[in-house]
Amino acid sequence: SCCSSTPQTPTVEGPKPEEQIVVHRPSDPTAHPAVIEAEAARPEVAGPGPLHLTMVVIGKVEATTARVLLEILEGGRVTCQLRCVQRDVRMKHTLLDGTSDQVKPAITKLSPNDPGYQVVESTQMLEPGKPKIFKFSGLYPDARYEVFVKDLAHLQPSSQFRTLLENWTITPDKPTMKFATVSCNLLSETLALKETQADLWAELALRAQNDELDYVLHMGDQVYADEFRSDEEIAAPASAFAPDTHAAEGAGGEKLEKVDQLVFRKALKLLDGKDRSEWPSLIPQIEELYRQLYRETWGHKPTAVLLANVPNLSIFDDHDFVDNWGQLPHGRDKDRNSPDYFVALRARQIYWE
Repeated sequence: SCCSSTPQTPTVEGPKPEEQIVVHRPSDPTAHPAVIEAEAARPEVAGPGPLHLTMVVIGKVEATTARVLLEILEGGRVTCQLRCVQRDVRMKHTLLDGTSDQVKPAITKLSPNDPGYQVVESTQMLEPGKPKIFKFSGLYPDARYEVFVKDLAHLQPSSQFRTLLENWTITPDKPTMKFATVSCNLLSETLALKETQADLWAELALRAQNDELDYVLHMGDQVYADEFRSDEEIAAPASAFAPDTHAAEGAGGEKLEKVDQLVFRKALKLLDGKDRSEWPSLIPQIEELYRQLYRETWGHKPTAVLLANVPNLSIFDDHDFVDNWGQLPHGRDKDRNSPDYFVALRARQIYWE
């Protein structure tokens, strides 16, 4: 096994105004009873909590650390827990010759009484409708963690991930690391799919839930903030395969009648006719346009399931700001005093959130 049966010494940060990390272990007599009581009460069931979770994304995960993005509608003091429910999760080792070796029996879910059970907790202050990263350390390598947000007013969607192996190398005695790569997430095309057409996000979500993925790499165009072919609020977004149509494998030609986001253009309209000294006052509105675009794009149910159940890494491309950023006419994307540049800086900030 790559994990010791002896619990690791966790990294525990001291109290901060906006963040505190607490680690509960069965060896801690003051914390253990509370963990058992919480499990027995099953607080995941909708109860009297005041909070509404609007987004959960598993970010960068390593052997002993993890980052989880949460957005809460009301904001306020939010506590997120990671509960280690399985150890040594990658039991089936794929060898270099393509064969597999089941080296251990099937793993079972840990309970609070089990020696390997662990709860890591982080509490932060969130602004209403603004996401924030919760950082965790001191985790077990090659373990499954369930994500639990306290005090929700509704049933929490399932969210879990697996930490990586320590010193993960490509050797016959270790499993291979499985990546999925995605890009160009044009929501309107996904929503226009017919029942006979496959939704890539549904396929990836299923693979994540079946432990067939270790990471998803988002290679750009996580969202589409632009559609410049029409001055109307409703336009048929261009397909990657054919303009104004959705082309499927072996079929196609369906007209799209989805509402374009046109976020970049809407942001420019906010600045239109305003003195540059007034632009900073419009930053909250511009940023909210882009936040809402991420909420709607990532709120597609299969996409949300995928993002909440496997580690994700991303890099932006042009459509995260506007089509052909870097090649806009008249150098508008290179002029630091242009409204285009001002909007793009806000788009980048929301990407970084």
